[in-house]
Amino acid sequence: MVGNPYLDQFLMFYSQSEAGNGLTRGLDSEIAKRTYVQTKLDTDLLPDILAKKYRVVILTGNAGDGKTAFIQKVEDAAKAQGATLTAIDSLGHTFTFQGRDFRTLYDGSVDSDGKSNHDILVEFFRDFAGDSKPEPDVCLLLAMNEGKLRDFLLKATGHRWLCQTFIDHLNGKSVLPADMVLVNLNLRALVDAKTEITNSIFDKLLDRYVAEEFWTPCEQCDCRHRCPVKFNVDTFRIRPIDGLDDGEKKQAEERNAVANAARISVKSLFQILHFRKRLHITVRDLRSVLAFALFGKRTCAQIRTAIESGTADFTTSYYYNALFDS
Repeated sequence: MVGNPYLDQFLMFYSQSEAGNGLTRGLDSEIAKRTYVQTKLDTDLLPDILAKKYRVVILTGNAGDGKTAFIQKVEDAAKAQGATLTAIDSLGHTFTFQGRDFRTLYDGSVDSDGKSNHDILVEFFRDFAGDSKPEPDVCLLLAMNEGKLRDFLLKATGHRWLCQTFIDHLNGKSVLPADMVLVNLNLRALVDAKTEITNSIFDKLLDRYVAEEFWTPCEQCDCRHRCPVKFNVDTFRIRPIDGLDDGEKKQAEERNAVANAARISVKSLFQILHFRKRLHITVRDLRSVLAFALFGKRTCAQIRTAIESGTADFTTSYYYNALFDS
């Protein structure tokens, strides 16, 4: 009897999971970190932040767009290079890196510890108070929704230069100074228009969900031939062919062709959603949908019990049906 310790964790990426939805926000667990996929934020913006190119970095977007996760990645990168983080309530940290002070705020839209979000932001931006451009040696990393950001910028009378600069930029009247950046994640697409596997966030996340490192225990499970989760994972996994003999290589290539076809079919559903422009898909949404489609809602133990009962009906658990489950 073999169980998979990862399956029960993967279930919690689904927002309505009966096992709890503790993995739908940020990078607070090991499996969330191991399934995190890099985007241009990580490859382009993060190195520039730590290279002290920016003094103000603001991320806007919907809940679940990955704002908090990215800020945590910046913190992790600094910590890996020797920085010591000091917590500010539960909303962020301060640290010093290469002589510059950094402050992070995971969500500038919420009240905390009896303080309004406006008061929290006034304190957070204290180095940029005044009527003219200040030059503090700090970097502020902030995540919040655009509506709340505009509300603060229109009311914070003690930060006239900062507020006018960002309001003009948001209204399309000017570009920001070179040491400031605002990233609107509402404008980011998680899927591209290609009909093959690419480096889109969709493709990379699906790769992480079905990565061999998480599903090796299933290979020895006596329920593996009837388990719908193993079927779904095996369907989408691209198998390496390096080092295989000719017969094994041919078999792997045939299975990879099937996996490619399945991936393209599922990817097309997300392309349809994107181009219809009726729904903004966030990273949290994508993680949730793929978790439900691939892993369903049953724990490893529940799947085994259903199989051993002899009356299990997994029809709705196969990905091609689960994707259309109401």
